[in-house]
Amino acid sequence: MNDLEKAESLLVGDNTCVLVKGEIVYELQSSGIKPLLSLIEKNVSLQGFSLADRIIGKAAAMLVCYAGIENVYSKIISKEGYKYLFNRGVFIEYDISTENIVNRCKTDMCPMEKAVQNTEDFTEGYEILSKIVKELANKK
Repeated sequence: MNDLEKAESLLVGDNTCVLVKGEIVYELQSSGIKPLLSLIEKNVSLQGFSLADRIIGKAAAMLVCYAGIENVYSKIISKEGYKYLFNRGVFIEYDISTENIVNRCKTDMCPMEKAVQNTEDFTEGYEILSKIVKELANKK
């Protein structure tokens, strides 16, 4: 079983995001981009990892590229997320492709997707997303 297959097999139960590289495994249970962003913010090196996630949109795809993750499996991937990863040479497997990732109320596009729709630079994307998540955390 390769790293991506192992990550996919662990994407069960409460796990929303699983990263695998050899014997190193991270199983995370937060929603949205928080699991991936939290590891990046802790300066955990994810270079060369394989990721399995429930949902990948452009926002998550930008974090994948920023972190140097090489392989991605997603249960649901947006067309923009797929295009972003494909254009940067990331190997992708998925179950369902969708036009957009929607917000939790299913009334509009996900706010994280909206925040990065006008940039293609993953460093800028990371900075935008990190700022938004910090601002949201401070409001709680």
